[in-house]
Amino acid sequence: MSKYQVPVGELKAAREATAGLVSDIQLLTILSESKRWQAKNPVVPTDDFLREMLNRDFFSGENWTDSQVFAFCVEWQRRMYLSPEVPENIKDLLYDPKDGPTKVSRNDAIIEAYRRGRQEGR
Repeated sequence: MSKYQVPVGELKAAREATAGLVSDIQLLTILSESKRWQAKNPVVPTDDFLREMLNRDFFSGENWTDSQVFAFCVEWQRRMYLSPEVPENIKDLLYDPKDGPTKVSRNDAIIEAYRRGRQEGR
């Protein structure tokens, strides 16, 4: 038995996502190991996230209330799992599995993204 608890909603979502291809015992093992890894490798808020949150009116002031601390923690927990936004000008370079074999090699896509970035002065 793992000492890391898997929320019921997370197990349910994993069960639905795997459509019966994996047993509940396997899902619990996988999710428990993920929780163990997360506990040993916490995701720390980025400087950009901290700046963004501190610039919100809700978080102004030196002494935060319990509700402000709670709101900050909830927002970080939500955000740490979101994929970063992909700049519009390179979305066409991303591989989409439904396209089958890639139309552009990874190296070509990286070089093209670099070239476009240089054109924009980044």
